Amino acid sequence: MKPIIGITVNYDFRETIGSATGLGTPLQDWDYIALDYVNAVEKAGGIPVLIPNCKDTETMRPFIEKIDGLLLSGGSDVDPEIYGEPVKRGKCGPVFPRRDFQEAELLKEAFARRIPILGICRGVQFMNAVFGGTLYQDLPSEMGTVHSVNVYPRNHAVHTVTLKEGLLRDVFSEESFGTNTYHHQAVKDVCPNGTVVGTAEDGVVEAMEFSGGHPFTVGVQWHPEMMYDSPLTAKLFAAFVKAAAGK
Repeated sequence: MKPIIGITVNYDFRETIGSATGLGTPLQDWDYIALDYVNAVEKAGGIPVLIPNCKDTETMRPFIEKIDGLLLSGGSDVDPEIYGEPVKRGKCGPVFPRRDFQEAELLKEAFARRIPILGICRGVQFMNAVFGGTLYQDLPSEMGTVHSVNVYPRNHAVHTVTLKEGLLRDVFSEESFGTNTYHHQAVKDVCPNGTVVGTAEDGVVEAMEFSGGHPFTVGVQWHPEMMYDSPLTAKLFAAFVKAAAGK
């Protein structure tokens, strides 16, 4: 049987999500996810399963018993409370504690069970924060650099990532390559079990590997699932699904 890949989803309590699409009624909250994640996992040979944001985290625990890999998707900003800082108003975007709380439980449980984990964009930030690191709440104001570039098609490379020796460099078989970029937060202080293995030209952390769990416990800051026509991207998802199949 193909490996089952659990994919976390966005949560939003603002009714504008429904009104913008003409769906639902006022006062509804929403779970949602870009299909790029589903398509990327399916193309790599995995079975994508979306994990909803439940009110009771005990409801989602059976997912951990069934999945072979966990994909932490991108989305809203990580709550600074996780890494012990106050929200910088006007800098940190909307945060959704309901998602953060459940996702932290999923991550810790999957890590303890040595399930392969892939964090994408918010995902790598979240992994670093939960494991004891900190984040830049807003790159333009704190580091003077912009990494939210949405004037190109989503699969268009706009900056270069350079990888150090490690698992991800072995996966990609490349030292440097172009990626897209859609984020304004990023890894700041690296968590105790994290190693930075990839950076952008301006020094922003673009790839990390984490020790203590499954050997394939990694995160990338760009959005490989959006680079749907890239053979290079296919290598990452193929390696992830292969690791999940062999866990």
